[in-house]
Amino acid sequence: MLTARRTTAGVVPSAAGVLVALSVLIGGILAPAAATTDAGSTEPASWTSVDESVSTPPSELAAKVDSNDKARVVAVREGDGAPVFDVTEVKGKTQAESVVAQEQATDGTLAVAVEEKQRLVAAADSAAAATNDPNFGSQWGLSRLQAEASWLVSRGGGQTVAVVDTGVSPEPDLAPQLLTGWDYVAGHADGRSDANGHGTHVAGIIAATANNGVGGSGLAPSAKVLPVRSLDASGSGYWSDVANGIVYAVNQGAGVINLSLGGHSGNSSLQAAIDYATSNGRVVVAAAGNDGTSVPTYPAAYPGVIGVAASTQSDAVAGFSNSGSAVDVTAPGVGILSTVPGGYASMSGTSMAAPFVSATAALLRSAAVARGLGSVNVESVLASSATDIAAPGRDANSGAGLINPRNALCSVGGCSFGLKANVSLKRTTLTVRLNRAASQHVILQRKVGGKWKRVAKKVTAANGVASFKVKRGSSYRVVVPSTPVTLAVTSKSLRVR
Repeated sequence: MLTARRTTAGVVPSAAGVLVALSVLIGGILAPAAATTDAGSTEPASWTSVDESVSTPPSELAAKVDSNDKARVVAVREGDGAPVFDVTEVKGKTQAESVVAQEQATDGTLAVAVEEKQRLVAAADSAAAATNDPNFGSQWGLSRLQAEASWLVSRGGGQTVAVVDTGVSPEPDLAPQLLTGWDYVAGHADGRSDANGHGTHVAGIIAATANNGVGGSGLAPSAKVLPVRSLDASGSGYWSDVANGIVYAVNQGAGVINLSLGGHSGNSSLQAAIDYATSNGRVVVAAAGNDGTSVPTYPAAYPGVIGVAASTQSDAVAGFSNSGSAVDVTAPGVGILSTVPGGYASMSGTSMAAPFVSATAALLRSAAVARGLGSVNVESVLASSATDIAAPGRDANSGAGLINPRNALCSVGGCSFGLKANVSLKRTTLTVRLNRAASQHVILQRKVGGKWKRVAKKVTAANGVASFKVKRGSSYRVVVPSTPVTLAVTSKSLRVR
């Protein structure tokens, strides 16, 4: 007997059935503002084109289905401007071929796929003892990426990052940032449950709440997380459920989509969802895989997806991290401390590296809105601002290199919004007040013979205030030098009369 289920625009969950072994690569909604959307093409979205699978012989599409296997036949069609996935459960190769032929002959079919079992991608070492009282200092990835310097410019506010994974548990460190989401495994609203722990760990790396006296922090602590449960407690699931999750995330307004999952072969429904997301200006980030080989992992290998390798505390590419053309950038991925159901744990894998990149994308998109920076091509900015950690230039192991959130923000003009000096004059006392409390070097210069010469240098008090004695009839300039924290030189000039 055949069972059909229509899945509309990534919202209604598809039928339960045999699981495709997609890997978990361990070791209200905010609509994104137009200013943060990558420049779109006037060409039709690629997912609307008819895929070659529509004309592929049914026997080829169902070649791996044995006589007694249960499987899914998924047809991709268009509905209200988004991919729609029509799912039919079948048993055996004969039924699979028959349904494939029917779907291929149906008007409006854009692609057809047969979902089958795949080998789980090897996991990196994820063994770790949970702790109830971790602290910021234990999160080496945040230190290496200079999170505190980046937060002077952006904390990810106004951005939503979708985590398509095993669900996300509403832990105290995550609950304030967690939206409701959807559960495609159970078939109902609310993705805020996680019997595996992987999705919760990923979400904490992105947006665990900062400065709340609980646990640690995410790299984009003011971003919201949209939990989309597409994988079950064992980390397995259907590609069509992942595809539905991606489309759902786009339609719910998520600007960034994190995919810390993958397999060694994708299918047309997954690619249609990826193309739909990227054609709508969304940033899609995926783990590169943990096999230590150059065999491509999907969805990281799809065009338009930012594939992420994992690095160690010594800035070496992790031995388990996959290599090849699918690797675009690298991020910390060994011994990463984050939230899990009931506490905290350290995990390793490209699954842990990908959310650092997703969080950085949220920082960039947030800064683009807040600073009026216009359109930002996140993938290009991440690559051009990365730090080389392997062979000079782009290489197969680290891609463009280790992401550098602060440099990325600076490269799009965000860093000009560091400390600023407000200057007031009362008789011959010049007072400098920084735009926030900070102990910072301030240089006083006087114009002599048409050139600025330094006459004094002071450190502001903890409240950001410093005073200088000046002479009448002279022009002065106050300079706040650039440091790793202030990010940029700022200055203010005036004449004492």
